[in-house]
Amino acid sequence: MSDEQKFMEKLPIEEFHGGIDSDLVGQEFSLLIEELICPICEYLVWDAKMCKVCEKSYCKVCINKWLLKSTGKCPNRCKYETIELSRTIKNLLNKVQIKCLNNEKGCNEMIGYEQYENHYKNCNYNLWKCKGCGLQDIKQKILAHIDDCDKNKEQCPYCKQFFKLQQYLNHFNNCDMVTEQCIYCKEHIVRKNLNSHDHEDCASILVKKYEEQLANMKINQSK
Repeated sequence: MSDEQKFMEKLPIEEFHGGIDSDLVGQEFSLLIEELICPICEYLVWDAKMCKVCEKSYCKVCINKWLLKSTGKCPNRCKYETIELSRTIKNLLNKVQIKCLNNEKGCNEMIGYEQYENHYKNCNYNLWKCKGCGLQDIKQKILAHIDDCDKNKEQCPYCKQFFKLQQYLNHFNNCDMVTEQCIYCKEHIVRKNLNSHDHEDCASILVKKYEEQLANMKINQSK
């Protein structure tokens, strides 16, 4: 999970109930879909099931609800038995291009029948929510919003201060309270004290300076 997505969540999408509104089907397919309209909901069939007797296609949800009320007969009064969709119906469905359900929110994609459900579930125009203030909008706008949302703050694990998200990302790598290892003595030193440690406190440096002083004294004495 990215840092941004800790502050946002995807809202549940509306599941398909019955067919797909024929208004979403591209104009060039308007004549083609006449054979693909569910007689019950009068939408483009979804998860289609076919009656063995009349060979008419219905949405799975629609025909299941119908059969509960009609003692096992389809709308054409056939004794209903499901069979596999005919090759003709499958071919027609696979030719159809459909507007995304989120087209009014800005999604301009035309999707094939088989890919339609997968696209809709993962569409960038589905609603997301800011966990801080509860604002709901498409993913792109929520991502832009959470950086400035006063409710979304992250605590630095080192200095314990709270920052807005973008401020936190900038602060984290530069926090003075982060510990770093001294390259000489290998001790872990708070970053803000590292410079003074290197020059004044590190035992290894003091020993090195002492050795250098002794060496210089010997050189001077030998002259």
